[in-house]
Amino acid sequence: MEAFKKQWKKYLSIFGISTSLVGLYYLYKKYLSKPLNSADLHNNLYPLQKYEAEQRALIVNSENLTYTLFLNLKDKNTMNNEFEGSVMIDFALHKVESTFLDFHGIITKLVINDKEVTPSYDKDRLFLYANQLAQKNKIFIEFKCVYSNTEHGGLRYIKSDDFETYINTNFEPFYAHTAFPCFNQLDLKATIKLFLATHKEFDAISSGNS
Repeated sequence: MEAFKKQWKKYLSIFGISTSLVGLYYLYKKYLSKPLNSADLHNNLYPLQKYEAEQRALIVNSENLTYTLFLNLKDKNTMNNEFEGSVMIDFALHKVESTFLDFHGIITKLVINDKEVTPSYDKDRLFLYANQLAQKNKIFIEFKCVYSNTEHGGLRYIKSDDFETYINTNFEPFYAHTAFPCFNQLDLKATIKLFLATHKEFDAISSGNS
């Protein structure tokens, strides 16, 4: 009887390991092995709440808030709906407390004040913890996003009259964070230094200084 119990426990252990492996494989196939999907991402936006914006405005000092933003838009293949980029965010705090950036995409690298850290984010909030921050801060982020399948965010489309590819942005009222990480609220205004890598056939036009 004792030998039977030991053998039974062994089979249960093997079954448990096998089940765990199958579960991990399922998660990989469902979430990690698939390319980014614009429908998946843009159908699940989480709005900024009024109390969140008010609390963040008491923490983040927007006086010298600067984004140095790089976007790689070279790929003209419309079958690939992804684009990559990086941003350096320089900002100061009124008081050193935990806060967050808005972002709706995938973070591939996060460096806070010269220290690379594992991103902690949920429901479009990239959390910045007080023990990672100082009075003046530099945050560097490498990221991936998708072109939107709606009229908001980063858009790429082919016009029917000339069959040329066009890329443009429409960030109103609350879509800038679908293209790059930022403090996406009206009272945290910033300077943006924009750098683009584009296909040689593209002309780049900005509403700011070129």
